[in-house]
Amino acid sequence: MTAYHGGYGPPTADQRYKHSWTVSIYAVRNTKVSAAYAKARDGFEADLNETRVFHGWERVATFDTFARFRRKHFPWGDAVSFLHTEYQDGPDTGKYVPDNDHLRYEVWGVTRDRQYTVVASVHVSHPKLANWPHVREVESIEAFKQDRDVKLIETGNPKQFEPNLAAFDELVSSLKMQ
Repeated sequence: MTAYHGGYGPPTADQRYKHSWTVSIYAVRNTKVSAAYAKARDGFEADLNETRVFHGWERVATFDTFARFRRKHFPWGDAVSFLHTEYQDGPDTGKYVPDNDHLRYEVWGVTRDRQYTVVASVHVSHPKLANWPHVREVESIEAFKQDRDVKLIETGNPKQFEPNLAAFDELVSSLKMQ
């Protein structure tokens, strides 16, 4: 595995920590990622939340949410992208709408030669979203999908996010497999 990481913003700014990013490249084709690209209609159906074990993350979330599911084509291969929130196990196991402290933009792809899996992720925020803990709860996935903040991140301009989602796609697009 090869991993790159960094942060958006000036090196001394708190924003650099808040907008940290990682790009991991694995020398194996992940079939769940290929299946998500081929068949999934949304981030829930992509079912990549359990795949986190694949790249060394411990699965401790109680409520995963997904929005803005898209198929992407990069010079190195094909991928899916989505906005993701994950709330951790603990005494408070509510179902919350997206907020600036838990929102991530993720790109999951497989190279054209099917030899590598790429997983890229960045913490993002949006000026119209609340910060934790000033977040609303929803009762169900159906209520989540109808929430105004979910609709905002689903259809909003990618340049309104911090960092800009299109700029992060450019970073991911610049990968060269050797």
